[in-house]
Amino acid sequence: MAALARRLIPLAATAIALGAPAGAAAASGPVALWHLDDRGQVAVDATGHGLDGTLGDSAGPDSADPAPVDGHDGRGAMDFDGGDSIAVPDVAALEPQQLAVEAWVRRLGSPGSWRYVLAKGAIDCDRSSYGLYTGAGRGIAFYVSDAARYWLSPAAAPQSVWDGSWHHVAGSYDGRSLRLFVDGREVGASTPGPAAIAYGSASKNLWIGTYRGSCDLPFSGDLDDVAVWDRPLNPLEVAATAGPTAGAPGSGGPPATSGGAPGAYGSPRSRARRACYAVRVSRRTLALRKRTKVTVIVRDRGRPVYRAAVLARGAGVRALRRTTKHGRARLLLRARKRARVKVRVRGQSARCPAPSLRSR
Repeated sequence: MAALARRLIPLAATAIALGAPAGAAAASGPVALWHLDDRGQVAVDATGHGLDGTLGDSAGPDSADPAPVDGHDGRGAMDFDGGDSIAVPDVAALEPQQLAVEAWVRRLGSPGSWRYVLAKGAIDCDRSSYGLYTGAGRGIAFYVSDAARYWLSPAAAPQSVWDGSWHHVAGSYDGRSLRLFVDGREVGASTPGPAAIAYGSASKNLWIGTYRGSCDLPFSGDLDDVAVWDRPLNPLEVAATAGPTAGAPGSGGPPATSGGAPGAYGSPRSRARRACYAVRVSRRTLALRKRTKVTVIVRDRGRPVYRAAVLARGAGVRALRRTTKHGRARLLLRARKRARVKVRVRGQSARCPAPSLRSR
C-alpha cells in the first residue's frame, strides 16, 4: 500500500500545475492503470480500485500469456505476439460517458489493420463501446460507439508510431468530440462524437492486446502503462505524461517534467535499463538454403528467462520463438543468402550485445 500511495500522491502536484484544486486530485486520477510490469498471471491495477486483469486464456500459464520485456521507463512491460491477451472483468466504472484511454506502444512496422491495443466489449466482428486500435490505416486511432455505429478520431500515420521506439498514444472523448494524441501532441483536429456511448453489447469485458467478439483482432508488439480514465484528458495532462522526448530513438521513456515533477499519474520510476540478457546460440554457422536447428539460451544474471521472445533476423530469415522455463528457444532456420543472422531478445535496447550466425 505504501508503494501504491507513492505512485498516486503526485497527482496532487499535477492538479496544482494545471490550476485545479489540490483536494480534487485523487478523484481525477485514472479509473484503472496497468503498469504491466507484473511477473505472474495477474496484471495489477495500480490505482487500488481492484480492476486487475488476467493474463491469457486461463488462471495458469498458457500460450496466450504476454511475455515480460523492458518498458518505456526501464521497468517492465509486456510483449504480445499476436495471440496474447489480458482480460479485465466488466464493471460499471469502466463504462463512463466521458473518458480517455492511453498506453505506451512499441513495434517496428505496423501490426496490420484493425489491431487492438484496448477494447471495451464487442459487437460481433464490428466494434467495441470504445477502442484504441490501428484502424484501416494501420497507424493508431481511437473511437467510441453508440447503438448504431462507431465515431472515429483523427488517425495517426503508421510511420509516426510503429518505428521501433516507444510512443505514448492517447484518445479522449468529452461527450461531444474525440481527440487523438501521439507523444503528447494532438493529431489533426477533433472529430464529432455520439450523444451517448452504448454499453449494451453481449461481450462486455475489457481486453488489453486484442478484440474478442465473433472474431479476434489481436495486437502484436509491446505495451506498457495502459490506463482508462472516466473523464477526458486535456492537452497539458497528456503532454505531461508523454514527456518531451517520447519516441526519440533509443530513449528509455520520458524524462521528468521541469523541476523534476512527475507526469499525469504515478511517481517517476527509475529510468535505468535492466542489464542486458545473456544470449547464447548453439552454433555459429548455417548451411545455405538448408533448414538448421538452432538452440538459443537466454539468462538474466545467471537465471533462465521464461517466455522471452527470441527473434532471429537476416539473410532472408525472420523467426520468432519464446523461451521455455529453462530459458531455451529452439529455432528452425533456413538462410536464403550469404549474410549474418542476428539473434536478439525482443524488448531489449539495441545497445545490448546480439550474437550472430553466418550462412555459408
